[in-house]
Amino acid sequence: MITLGINAAFHDSAAVLVVDGRVIAAAEEERSSRIKHAKRPVPFSAWELPYAAIDYCLEAGGTALAGVDHIAYSFDPDALTGSEPASGGIAGEHARRDDEVPAGGLQALFESNIRRAPLQLVDGVPHHLRARFAKESLHWQWHFVSHHLSHQASAFLAAPFDECAVMTLDGRGERAPPPDTAYGRTASTARSAKSTFRRRSVCSTSASPPISAFSTRATSTR
Repeated sequence: MITLGINAAFHDSAAVLVVDGRVIAAAEEERSSRIKHAKRPVPFSAWELPYAAIDYCLEAGGTALAGVDHIAYSFDPDALTGSEPASGGIAGEHARRDDEVPAGGLQALFESNIRRAPLQLVDGVPHHLRARFAKESLHWQWHFVSHHLSHQASAFLAAPFDECAVMTLDGRGERAPPPDTAYGRTASTARSAKSTFRRRSVCSTSASPPISAFSTRATSTR
């Protein structure tokens, strides 16, 4: 199974390619663009995807976008609806700088740009990178993953523990709650008589029902 991870809602946009639970390649967009943090964390830049980082990961994995099974995006717009962004911030702080632009308008723009990410991935790729972004035979499923849960998963999955508690202290996300905590546990699954692979899940311990890191809503490209 090939999974492409994308971080692009805010600053430090990046990509990672995971094959059968093993990280094959990871890169931040700033390494290619030479722009620190890759882009400004503002509502009207949420549509900008880390195309160069994605292209690098696909090339390193010897595959193309058509060969990807799942794409995980580290922000869930459904969790944003009806609430303010973290720190009151994304829409609010920019609306305060320009009294003519209502906070709600910028928040709607931000949410719209996030929701368009699956289409933008294939429609907005620069011409010089299109070789690995061809639209033919795309079959991947798109997963919007909670931003803080993504932070927690990245810490737990790289940790040398079978289970542990994880805390996210972040200034921005879908909401601005108290520090978010989660508990991770490893489950071993046999692939063959000679080898096993470990599938780790991270469950939130906040007031919301526990969810798996990759049991979020999926959108198919079929």
